[in-house]
Amino acid sequence: MYGNLYKQIGKKLRVIRKARQGTIQELANYLNKSISTVAKYETGEIAVDLEILLDICNFYNISIQKILPETNRPDANYLQTRYRDFVVDRMFLYCLRQSDGSIQKSAIENNNDTMTSHMFWDFISEDNYMDCKLLYSGNVYYSDYNTFYVLFNLSLPFDMITISLPSNITGSPYCYGMITSLTMHYQNMARKVLVSKEPISNNILTDLLPITAKELKELKRTNCFTIGE
Repeated sequence: MYGNLYKQIGKKLRVIRKARQGTIQELANYLNKSISTVAKYETGEIAVDLEILLDICNFYNISIQKILPETNRPDANYLQTRYRDFVVDRMFLYCLRQSDGSIQKSAIENNNDTMTSHMFWDFISEDNYMDCKLLYSGNVYYSDYNTFYVLFNLSLPFDMITISLPSNITGSPYCYGMITSLTMHYQNMARKVLVSKEPISNNILTDLLPITAKELKELKRTNCFTIGE
């Protein structure tokens, strides 16, 4: 039971460190621990006691709540029963990068027990998606027609992402949705995203991700951005 807990904590610690471009050596020096001990904290091989965890949070200037797993929400049991068929344990999210139009890749892990999610933002390889630039964590909300994510950046507390998707994606190879966030100049921004249960190759994504003429036409006609076929 607790072994899995320490692996979850270690996973977050590792991603936060890499997002801050920190090294194990720097954290080990701060904690007065060996490099091998800190490395085992990140893999979950060694349990992190509360005092050490607080020291790590102070080092990164983050709340301990950002590290500890969520407890069950009051409505979790009802939602688990009603929407269990909608839950996908892991999915990949693709969008076009705002700076140069290249493909940006992320992964979302969903926890049906707590109705929470973690997003590994901007990685290179689907096989090693935890080596990402940023880690987001938050809640997922299901309804009969729509699934809505509210995720907070664990390294930059002011940064929040929301994702809106069709609820039932289990029967399709992929679906379209929308992600809202901030630009580098802190302006509100919405992007078209494609979500799939399995990785999709770049040559296919190149055709699927651009905003279509039909979507632009609907935007002009209705003043609403409607995504997907």
